[in-house]
Amino acid sequence: MLPGGTVSTTVSPSNEDILVDMNDETTAANLSVINAVKRIQKVYPSFIPHKNLVEFLLFTNKEAGHLEEEGAVVTRNINVLPPFNIMALFYFKKTMYSHLFHGLCDRALPSKIEDAKFHGMQLATKHRFHVCHIGQEKNLETLQKSRSGMFGKERKKIHELIKNSFNHTTPEDNDAIENAFKYGQAFYIIGFGNNLGTHHVIAVVLYVMTEQGSYINWLAVTHKTFTCSLYGKHATEKQFRGMGLATFLLHMVQLQAASKDYSINLYLQSNISSQAYQWYAHRGFVLSAYNDAQQLPETIRSYYFQSQSTALTGPYVHFVTTDIWNQDVQRGGNDPFSEEWQNQRLLLIHLNTTLNLRDSSFDVDITTVKSDDLTVFYSVLPSNDLSTFLTFPFKECANQINQATDGLTVFDNPFFKVQDEGEKSYQGCNFRIFSYILRRKNYHLSLFWLTMPLTSI
Repeated sequence: MLPGGTVSTTVSPSNEDILVDMNDETTAANLSVINAVKRIQKVYPSFIPHKNLVEFLLFTNKEAGHLEEEGAVVTRNINVLPPFNIMALFYFKKTMYSHLFHGLCDRALPSKIEDAKFHGMQLATKHRFHVCHIGQEKNLETLQKSRSGMFGKERKKIHELIKNSFNHTTPEDNDAIENAFKYGQAFYIIGFGNNLGTHHVIAVVLYVMTEQGSYINWLAVTHKTFTCSLYGKHATEKQFRGMGLATFLLHMVQLQAASKDYSINLYLQSNISSQAYQWYAHRGFVLSAYNDAQQLPETIRSYYFQSQSTALTGPYVHFVTTDIWNQDVQRGGNDPFSEEWQNQRLLLIHLNTTLNLRDSSFDVDITTVKSDDLTVFYSVLPSNDLSTFLTFPFKECANQINQATDGLTVFDNPFFKVQDEGEKSYQGCNFRIFSYILRRKNYHLSLFWLTMPLTSI
């Protein structure tokens, strides 16, 4: 029993992560898990049904009634305290490719620590990082009056993270963050540092989910670093941004939608000249025809119009029309039609496929291309033009390489040419060697290196 009389559900610590037995339909709980897996696999045929992950999704969907009935005899690794559902990031490890992400998943609290606590509630496992979910349906009046203040404290932490992730936020933006938190859903990641009495919010997505797709109100990852001084000796000293956390959160939204048999389509707005827009493009998002609410699915569009009311009651959609954008820019004393501000305007983008989970962090720089001949074609060509495999310090050597490959079918491609970035900088003459990994049906992975013997130059 927590302060305020709220009942929480806590389970015994365990690192076990078993697969769902798709043939065991002996109980209603098992059947609900199996049905969720089947719905997910319609969208993600290769989805591996780890039981903890699937059960967590059922709790986020408020479809865990049968699981709760068996709670007395079934051990789980999920903490349930409506509207919160919490589980260690460890159990989401196999949803992502990034080793940096895996490093967060594997981090545990020191053995001398008896347990990790979330506002006084003992968490199921002693991991440093956990995934939290806040459901759509919540009694705001009761939560805000709770003596523990849990809901209000989490709201404040999430608001600060989102606000600090942008160069500037208006009073209207701050109101929109508050409304998106209160009248929507959230997935977010928390981490325990040296002070185990509190936790840090690392990344968050605030969204609204419908049968026709989900609208992303806000998405943010802290600019801070995973430091040894705060998170222990196994920390990587790398920024949390670049570990694939934002990709993971959007992937969780799609998995949740798939588990409900909802559309996995995602909709959001982004500044077209920002790095964030380029990031979304790499995830698979494309520009909508117009920055207009009419481009949104009917249900999301109706939520948007309802969100304009001063008496908010249900799912909140934060959509900025072009007219509102122009007015905000003019209030700041600027010309919204100037080239500078036109390049910064918000536009509607959408994703109608599964999220591209590769190329989502610094250590996963691989793009995936579908092909009729190859099941999957993995290209290890550097996605960043500044990526260099080999640098020649001598300009004459570089010229000879370029001349030697003239007319060749493969090596005359610009990819295999030395890049001359200026006569004053021989360091700018780069020769890249690339590899291709081909995976064919019923064959093992084979690695082919395309190289040129340097001794012949």
